[in-house]
Amino acid sequence: MTRLSLELLGTFAATFDGHAVSRFRSSKARALLAYLAVEANRAHSRSSLATLLWPESSEQDAYRNLRVTLHRLRRALDDIAPDAGDEILQIGGGHVQIDHSALTLDVAEFRNLLDAVSAHGHTSPDLCRVCIERLRQAASLYRGDLLAGFDLANAPLFEEWLVVEKERLQRLCLWTVSSLASVYEHQKDLTKALEFAHRELALDPYREESYRRVMRLLTLSGRRSEAIACYLDCQRVLGDELGIEPDEETIALVNRIRSGDVAPSQHSPVRLVNFPTMFTPLVGREAELHAISERLSDPGCRLLTLIGLGGVGKTRLAVEAARHIAAESEWTSARFFDGVFFISLASVDSPEFVPATLAGDLGLTPHQGTTVADQVIDFLRHKHMLLVLDNFEHLREDAVWLLSILEAAPGIEMLVTSRFPLEL
Repeated sequence: MTRLSLELLGTFAATFDGHAVSRFRSSKARALLAYLAVEANRAHSRSSLATLLWPESSEQDAYRNLRVTLHRLRRALDDIAPDAGDEILQIGGGHVQIDHSALTLDVAEFRNLLDAVSAHGHTSPDLCRVCIERLRQAASLYRGDLLAGFDLANAPLFEEWLVVEKERLQRLCLWTVSSLASVYEHQKDLTKALEFAHRELALDPYREESYRRVMRLLTLSGRRSEAIACYLDCQRVLGDELGIEPDEETIALVNRIRSGDVAPSQHSPVRLVNFPTMFTPLVGREAELHAISERLSDPGCRLLTLIGLGGVGKTRLAVEAARHIAAESEWTSARFFDGVFFISLASVDSPEFVPATLAGDLGLTPHQGTTVADQVIDFLRHKHMLLVLDNFEHLREDAVWLLSILEAAPGIEMLVTSRFPLEL
């Protein structure tokens, strides 16, 4: 069977049998091929693809454009190898899908490696050698952001999809390189730790935790002046771009560096999953953040509800509180070793769909034989996670199911936002 290799992390590249393929010249053809490859787990209707790429055209023109583009794709694939178009592109019944068994995709390999790390069942923040190698392979696959430099005019739905996928993959890479930096710092391999710490900082130049890691590693490597210069870079970037000063923890670290009092960190990063990107800092809610952190640090508090009217900022507060909790200390890494998950329930119409929503956001594929609710509980039974459940007010009649999860899965904690009390 034909094996086409696509690299989408970074600039678009296609190879077949080790040879570069440059036949996908049209931007729409590359966009369609990339979309079908990333979303290869399902078939796509012709109407949805036509709307995705030609939203401003009439229905007739959009369908014609799609038909022509698919024809060109198949012809380009056939030029690579006989019948490759039919093997790779499955077209029929008004639907289009890529046969993922005929395709090698760096995005899929990247995700599979991280899924394997997550599923390996580590009981402590220390990763085994197999998982360290998986993380290294994943980091090497991430040559850049998804379809870096790719621009498709007059296709806002495609651009929206690309932005969402790009941010999701970027967060996964951030967790990957941050984990590797922690592993190598723990092993006292400061050269490798710095390599991945610099990659971490490049992925998110506004993340103070990344600046602190680089500052600490530079200091431990005997490069104190560079560590102080890194702090000054942090101060400049935050000031110029966000109009804020570094937080107290960063200032305290640079003061310790200047006084020669810096020790290696024992902190391993907690994975944040599905978290929305916030482009402005949260100001003036330090008291609430501290109170949430205090309550969740109590072993007797495994479900905490943030209650308030719509529009008062419950979601933003929950997101920032979860980020703070994830970054606080080494006990957090052990307590939430399997990650902190943000699960939006705003678009869920009925309580009966809550288990399926959780399953999807947790990466669980339901199967026949038992209910989705029971499968979610079984999946979580031995996990250590914080679940942030956003907008639960219209689903309160299913809140008792949350208690079933907490009873069966002692390592699960929940932070819920709602306009009304859950009355549990």
